[in-house]
Amino acid sequence: MRSAPATRARIFSYLYYGLKRFNMHAVVEIVPLLLHASLLFFLAGLVAFLIPVNIVMTAVAAALLALVAGIYIWLTILPLLSLDCPYRTPLSGLLWNIVSSFTAREPSSIDEGQLQRDSPTMIESILRTATEFSDERSARDKRALIWMLKSLGDDEELAPFIEAIPDVLWGPYSRRHVYDGHIDHLIRAPDTLLLDRLDSFFEKFRRGVFAEEEKLHRKTIFYRALWAILSIYDHTDSSKTPPRFHNEWTYSMSSNHRHLEPYKCSTLALLGWHTH
Repeated sequence: MRSAPATRARIFSYLYYGLKRFNMHAVVEIVPLLLHASLLFFLAGLVAFLIPVNIVMTAVAAALLALVAGIYIWLTILPLLSLDCPYRTPLSGLLWNIVSSFTAREPSSIDEGQLQRDSPTMIESILRTATEFSDERSARDKRALIWMLKSLGDDEELAPFIEAIPDVLWGPYSRRHVYDGHIDHLIRAPDTLLLDRLDSFFEKFRRGVFAEEEKLHRKTIFYRALWAILSIYDHTDSSKTPPRFHNEWTYSMSSNHRHLEPYKCSTLALLGWHTH
């Protein structure tokens, strides 16, 4: 029977830590390991069988065995050298646990001691490395954003991205600076040129034939996104040099709708401050 979410979460946690305590991950990896071992033993037996038969065929089989064994050993070690490696063998997890047991540091607090006893698996270490804050993660985020923005081919796909920019930079309650560099990178990267994409988006709905409600919605998200981007840069901070903004935006932003007035006035004020 279905239970409350909190109860299901506790049951899942109870069973999951039972799997870890009884090393279920290691047991599951034994099955493909048996298949790999059978292949290596077969090649080794073939070499032993061919020794009295033909020395040339023995050398060929031995070379094949050495090649397979070398590749297998390399694929076993490679994930330990680079956690983002997509190749690994059943022995990689075992070797990871052995290396972790030797390199583990002494816990200095209760929380660290609990983490030490949990002994994270390779998959958990991959997830932790992928999500922890670092310069490498920031570079990956920027590459992913560039790929995503390049894949947004038309305005219907681009509109949700533009609409999300203010929430990313400001958040629900206050200004957030953690993603300033990402947006600035999208503006300056030659593969994306975010300001040019915004300009194209603005011109299409300004000159195109749209329903009044749709045009109002697009103008709103454009004003909010441009205002959020303009708020990144500060003339008093030399480390935040603003890019070149489109001067024609100042003369093109015309609307008599009272819903747009707060967004338009704030955006024009910041735009005038940056362009004059």
